[in-house]
Amino acid sequence: MTNRKYGAFLKHFLCLPLLLSLIVCKDKNKPKENEVRNEIKLEDFCNQALEIHKTRINKFSLCFGENIEKAYNSERNKIAEFYQNCLTYVYEITRYITERKTIEYDGKKAYEIIKKTEELLNQDCKEIRKKPKSILILIQKNLMELQTSFYGKLKEGETCYHDLECSPGLICDGGCPGTCKITKQKEEVCQEDRECSPNLVCLNGICTEPGDEGKFCNNDFQCKEDLACIRYKCTRLKQEGESCVDSSDCEILCSADKLCTILATSEEGESCGIFAGNRIYKICNVGLYCKEMKEKEGGKQTAQNFICSPRKKEGENCKEGDSCDIGSYCSLDEGVCKKLKKEGEKCGNDYVCDLGLICDKEEKVCKKPSDTKNRKPKGESCTKDEECQSLNCKSQICCSPFNI
Repeated sequence: MTNRKYGAFLKHFLCLPLLLSLIVCKDKNKPKENEVRNEIKLEDFCNQALEIHKTRINKFSLCFGENIEKAYNSERNKIAEFYQNCLTYVYEITRYITERKTIEYDGKKAYEIIKKTEELLNQDCKEIRKKPKSILILIQKNLMELQTSFYGKLKEGETCYHDLECSPGLICDGGCPGTCKITKQKEEVCQEDRECSPNLVCLNGICTEPGDEGKFCNNDFQCKEDLACIRYKCTRLKQEGESCVDSSDCEILCSADKLCTILATSEEGESCGIFAGNRIYKICNVGLYCKEMKEKEGGKQTAQNFICSPRKKEGENCKEGDSCDIGSYCSLDEGVCKKLKKEGEKCGNDYVCDLGLICDKEEKVCKKPSDTKNRKPKGESCTKDEECQSLNCKSQICCSPFNI
């Protein structure tokens, strides 16, 4: 656990939905571009973070029998926003590194954190299904460490514009510009986490260590390791057969009998879904997905069933409701599964572009999101980082030493 001197891009990354239906990862570790000697170059930092999202969704789809296209589209807008914020943030930080020379970046440390996160995600489906929520909590806490890949060079009392400019153990206090000031120690009064020393959190206005089981909390980050903040207490998520109030208590869900339950596995052609009223708690085996089957009579829907069905491979015929293989989508115009479009490829809408990309309305090609024209320039008033072109709202002013 680390004190959070992160920017808006990390906030978006960490605040994506914590739903069971959004847990995912990839099968194999492959060498990536700009990854040399166990190091992530700064220009590839956001791509690596984006890969965690893709990996997360892909693995969940495999392990829990989800429709991959629906899973992608449910998060598409939030991930595109995260990616845009990340690219903007890294551009800004690069200027601090090259122009002001007040921040340094440790690509090896970033690699170690990403690698550690991938290892959690690369567990087989049997392990993922046992404790999906705990795994996700650990992933989020690992990703919080990405901030420690950047560290400042300014000393106490020196002029600063950004928290990351200050050396470890210092924050940029005051207006725009401010001065580097020593962070607060354990038991000192605080208003937010960034004011506290590394490994401390601001809880009830006091800098303190993350809580053990049973301690008061407001969110998961205020609890140790894989403990979750449930009803304002740091709590161990319960396993199959343990009593529960609701599904927030359990790794999977709380049954009508008020006991934590697991999800049984169905094979092709068998029923699936989570329907508490009928006590059906079934997911599809790896390679299958839970498909909605509507029965009609005289043009009217008479019944609705969910059946485990195989995913369609690239080039196979598909229709609405079908799930194509990972990395593909069902082209309803052509009735065939096609690969998601990469950057620079032609598109008609966002849904045919790979995750993180948008379809440019004028050029009709898939592009990285980069539009910041609706954000405020430096010097204008703000209430949060995301309002600013610099992604740095300091003392309610969009703050930057640069002309953007």
